Amino acid sequence: MFQTVADHGAASVPLLSIGCCRQLLTEIETNSYKFTEEAREQGTEGARVYQELATFVDFPDDSVFVLLRDVFEVCLDNYADTLPLYPFSHMPLFNTCTLARYPAGSIGITPHRDPLRYKNLICIFILEGNGKFFLCKDRSGQNPQEIAAPAGNVIFLRAPGFRGINTRPFHFVTGIHTMRYSFVLRQEDR
Repeated sequence: MFQTVADHGAASVPLLSIGCCRQLLTEIETNSYKFTEEAREQGTEGARVYQELATFVDFPDDSVFVLLRDVFEVCLDNYADTLPLYPFSHMPLFNTCTLARYPAGSIGITPHRDPLRYKNLICIFILEGNGKFFLCKDRSGQNPQEIAAPAGNVIFLRAPGFRGINTRPFHFVTGIHTMRYSFVLRQEDR
């Protein structure tokens, strides 16, 4: 899987059971999380990104999402320690956690690269809903390659520092026909 991330920029792996996804979604509903609508247009001339989603970041300490992050970090680092070459520039420490909600009919997010400040891997847990995740060659979306994105999968997206590679893949999300939730872990260089 890590070789695919290094070579192509991303890989998708089934990791969460539907029951686990349901438990995470129940927390969202039970706590009535207040999502913030993201700006529909971001970036500068020639590098515009269009999106339609809302996000939540203020998880309480006893959140199941915080527990998932902590357990996942340890498992990821333990796995990396078994490899002949440790793939991370820094030990995994996901200090940015975002819950993303795409409404049914959303445009998703147009081709973009995540900011340079994120290191190693960006991990996107798909919790519910449909949608298509693509890698592409550039901001215009050339040569799209679909990455599996069903509920329960985690998409591992390369970020600077992973295996010494500093290029970030262009990617986009589209085809959202039902409410889609994803939980995104990032390691921000602070």
